[in-house]
Amino acid sequence: MEDLAFDLQTILSLEDVRSQFYNVVFSSDHRDLYDKIFDASSPKMMLRLGRVGKLSHLALKDYMKRTFDVNKHLERFFPDPFAFRTLQAATNLIVSGSNALQFMNRCVYPESDLDMYVDVHNAYTACGWMLDAERMYDFVPGDGQDWDFEDAWTRFIGGYDNGEIMAEGFHPANSSRGMYGINRVLTIFSFVKDKGDPQLERNVQVIVTELNPLISVLNFHSTVVMNFITHKAAYSLFPNTTFEERLTLFTSNRTIQREQAIHKYAERGWTVVRTLSGFEQENEPTSFRYGKRWVTDNQSWVIPFD
Repeated sequence: MEDLAFDLQTILSLEDVRSQFYNVVFSSDHRDLYDKIFDASSPKMMLRLGRVGKLSHLALKDYMKRTFDVNKHLERFFPDPFAFRTLQAATNLIVSGSNALQFMNRCVYPESDLDMYVDVHNAYTACGWMLDAERMYDFVPGDGQDWDFEDAWTRFIGGYDNGEIMAEGFHPANSSRGMYGINRVLTIFSFVKDKGDPQLERNVQVIVTELNPLISVLNFHSTVVMNFITHKAAYSLFPNTTFEERLTLFTSNRTIQREQAIHKYAERGWTVVRTLSGFEQENEPTSFRYGKRWVTDNQSWVIPFD
C-alpha cells in the first residue's frame, strides 16, 4: 500500500513538473523559448503543439502572426509591400517559385530572386509598376529583347497579337523564356535594383503567362515549388511531402535545364522522386496518390493574411 502511495505521489509530482514546464515555455513572457520550439518544428508538429492547451494555442497564434508576416517577407524587394499586394489584387498576380517556398519554409535563400506570374492582359501594368521611380528597379533585357522596356513590350505584344508568339513552339521570345517553355509562359521581363551590390541587389522577374498564372504553377518541374502567394493568402499544394517528408516529385519532361533546377533543391535537402510505384499512385495514405485535387482541399496548406 505504501508503494502504491509512493507511485501515485511520484506521478502527481511529474504531472506538476510537466504543468510548470508547459506554463513557463508557452507563457507570453517567454516568447524566445517557444519561438525556438516552433522554429524547430514542422508545420504538423506546430499544429499539434498548438492543440495541447490554451497557452500553447495562443503562443502558436503569436508565432504564426510574426513568422508568416507577408509584408515583412516582401520588404526585401519592395519598400511598400501594401502597394505590391494592391497590385496583386488588381491584376491577379501571384508570387511563386523559390520565393513562395522560402516564405512557407521559414527560410531565406539570399541569392534568390522574386518571380511574379501574371497573365498577358495584366502584364504591362505589372511591369509599369516595377519601373515606377520609387521602386528603383531597372529593366534588364533578356536575349532577343530590346534594351528599352517600351520597345521590348511593343515588339512582344505585337508578335503575340499577330499570333507569332505562342506559349509553345518556336518564336522570337523563346530564348528569353529559359526553363519556363512548357508552362504556358509567353515571355519574361527582368528587373534589377542596386545591381552589383552583394548586399542590396534584388532581382525580380515578371513572368507573362498565356492563361491564368496558376496553370503555370501546376506545370512546374516538381512539386517542391508548387506554392504561391496571392494578395490574401499563401498556398502550398503538397505541404506534407514538401515540409514533412522533404520529398519532391519530378512532374515534367527531363531536360538539362530542369535537371539543373531539381538538383538545386536536392542540394537544399529535398529527396527527388522520379517514379511512383503502383501502391503510391493508388493508395489513400500516400502523398502522391492519383486523384482529383483543388487548391483549398484538405491536402493543401493555406495561410491567410490579415
